[in-house]
Amino acid sequence: MGTELATAKADAGFALFFAQELHLFFQHLHHAAETFNITKELPQSIFKAGNGKDSGDDGKKKRRGKKDKDRPRRKPTAYNDFVKNAMEDLKLKGLANGKELFALAVAEWSKLSDAQKAKVTEDFKAKGSAEPGSSSGEEEAAAAPPAPKPVAPTVVSPPPSEKKKKKKGQDDDGESKKKKKKKKHQDASSD
Repeated sequence: MGTELATAKADAGFALFFAQELHLFFQHLHHAAETFNITKELPQSIFKAGNGKDSGDDGKKKRRGKKDKDRPRRKPTAYNDFVKNAMEDLKLKGLANGKELFALAVAEWSKLSDAQKAKVTEDFKAKGSAEPGSSSGEEEAAAAPPAPKPVAPTVVSPPPSEKKKKKKGQDDDGESKKKKKKKKHQDASSD
């Protein structure tokens, strides 16, 4: 009789688990349908291969190279400004967050007519030329002499303290654990 009770509890536990999984699955489908209606793009699948296609990447993440911090930045466009402001408005209203927030802001832009987009672009250009230090006309840029480059003041840093903060993956000497392990392996193989 005790085994029957244990089996019944296990069956009830499985039924609850199954119901929860189905609930999450249908929540995902609902969210995917909403995303598709807004962006007209297929959302990412919850399954590994993604969208029914063989990903061909053997489950490994691709590494991107490090971004150059000194690279020249592109000037923002009217579209960038519109999306940024729309995201701020949506965030204040509490309608969405994260990727949904961006998707909704982009959807708002795509709903605008060409005339509305042209007006937003004009307003952005007017706003850009009204800000100090910015110019939208080429004549202004050609007429003004180039500004002298500012000289950065030399900053004297305080002497390093005795105790340094350890970074993740480092030991007490401040050396990477991976480097130590590699050195140890190389020493062992050279013997």
